[in-house]
Amino acid sequence: MKMQALRKVHSALLCLALITFMLVLGGCSEEESTPQPRAVKLYRAQAPGMSFISLAAQIRPRYISELSFRVSGKLQEINVHAGQHVIAGQVLARMDTRDLEIALSISQATAEEANLARQNSEQRNQRYQALAEQRHISDLDMLDLAAEKEMLARRYEQARLEVQKRRADLSDAILTADFSGLVDAVYVERNEMVPSYKPVLRVLSGDHLEVEAEIPVSVVGKVRNDFDGRAHAQITIDGKQYGASLRELAASGGSAAGTYRARYVVKDLPEGAEIGRVVTLRLSYPRESGDRVVVPIEAVFATESGEAVWLYDEQTSTIERRKVAVQEVLPGGALIEGISVGAQLVAAGVHYLTDGQSVKSFE
Repeated sequence: MKMQALRKVHSALLCLALITFMLVLGGCSEEESTPQPRAVKLYRAQAPGMSFISLAAQIRPRYISELSFRVSGKLQEINVHAGQHVIAGQVLARMDTRDLEIALSISQATAEEANLARQNSEQRNQRYQALAEQRHISDLDMLDLAAEKEMLARRYEQARLEVQKRRADLSDAILTADFSGLVDAVYVERNEMVPSYKPVLRVLSGDHLEVEAEIPVSVVGKVRNDFDGRAHAQITIDGKQYGASLRELAASGGSAAGTYRARYVVKDLPEGAEIGRVVTLRLSYPRESGDRVVVPIEAVFATESGEAVWLYDEQTSTIERRKVAVQEVLPGGALIEGISVGAQLVAAGVHYLTDGQSVKSFE
């Protein structure tokens, strides 16, 4: 009887130990089957800021003067050549003025003769006026004297204007620079017969320089915002930046297809800013926000149906795959559509996650 009792106790202890082992084993399996939240880096989607574009531009003069003589004649002197710097008032070319000087002398002699005749007529008219008051001269004769006086006065006035014109012609036979700048082209040679108003040379202004660029049609509307201060521009010369402001934007297409010519005024240009030099023009303008946001480029991954991101749900601490559309790749990220500003998403390690997975931020 004692042996049977011992066997029953031994069996009961064995069953109890077995049950305890199964319970412990079941608890461990349940603990091991519950996944732990994965640590990820989260990022809040930001509103887009400024867009930038860099273009090749060229320093150009604001004023270009095609100089010509107002009189025709033989070119006697040409004192400059292409590429030469000139100052305002400098004599650039001169015509042979001998014929003009002779014409001036003749007109002056004619004017002196007309003036003498006019003076004699006035004196005669005064004498005859006294006789007319005494009834020694008829009224008809006085009318003839008055008509003669008026005719001689007009003749003198015409002669005087002719002298002024001949003097102006003599002055116009000397070509001077309207402003300081650079001679860009010379079209004639010495001793050549030059018609009036034919361009003789071209001068580019050196004191008023601008930057000219061809703006792509895709951003020309945004660049136009420079007129109201919402867009900005700067040029780079020898590694230094200088602010620029839009002065002119062509209403029609530029020299290159799909572009518009723009002129920028730059303050305090350095001495090395020569006409024709190529510089870099950097334009910045506000991006149109709409439903677009900026996210790290690492947050976007490719799927069979297109680009997507992992959107984080703060209440459940899980992620959801959200399809997006990449609009523009920026230096600091990507401009996308499909999520709103302030939304949280996974910014790194996106290829190791699954839809609905629990995550936590390691920051």
